[in-house]
Amino acid sequence: MSVGETGAGWLKTFLSDPMDAAVKGTARILSVSEPVGRAPYSRCTLEVLAEAPDMESRTVSVEAVLPRKHWPRVGMVVPARLAPTRPDLVGLNLEAFRH
Repeated sequence: MSVGETGAGWLKTFLSDPMDAAVKGTARILSVSEPVGRAPYSRCTLEVLAEAPDMESRTVSVEAVLPRKHWPRVGMVVPARLAPTRPDLVGLNLEAFRH
């Protein structure tokens, strides 16, 4: 393998998005922070149990800025994407909180 191929491989790995290979699954909300202040949007910290077929379940903390009128509730199950190479990385479908 040439130096150029090694460098290109490293660069591709460094710049790639781990969510490119994400697997569809679900996330059950285990805990949710309270909104802060009176603004229509607030930062929210969620603890979720994320699951996807053929993957080990994982509990992770997720932060998002959400509208107060669609604040998530403990027990909700929403669509999620799990990165196979990053157990700490789970993407939630934030639109699911609007229903």
